[in-house]
Amino acid sequence: MRHLLCRSVVFLFFIAGFLTLEAAGQSPSDAAIPGDPIAFIGHGMLLDKNGNVIRADLDFMERAQDTYIAALRARLLEADRNAFDDQRAEFLRSNTIDRHNGMPGIDAFTETPGT
Repeated sequence: MRHLLCRSVVFLFFIAGFLTLEAAGQSPSDAAIPGDPIAFIGHGMLLDKNGNVIRADLDFMERAQDTYIAALRARLLEADRNAFDDQRAEFLRSNTIDRHNGMPGIDAFTETPGT
């Protein structure tokens, strides 16, 4: 379980970093993520907008990932958003996601010849 939380926290740091870099050229109001559950990251802790330490459990990780996916999706052009939605729906339809490790089976990451 500890390994899962560590991996999930690293993923959230990656997403938060990406959003920060992506927003660097925007005004603060354009860069804000509506409902962002993480306001600060430091010294190995996640903090909310009130400075409270966030307990990064599985439910929190899922909610945070949903928030970041929605924020990134909203920044896409309509055609790209439709393509993303189609690819994500196909991926989720054809792969069973284990809630406890957050990963699909290895088959989801391997290409079959001719695809």
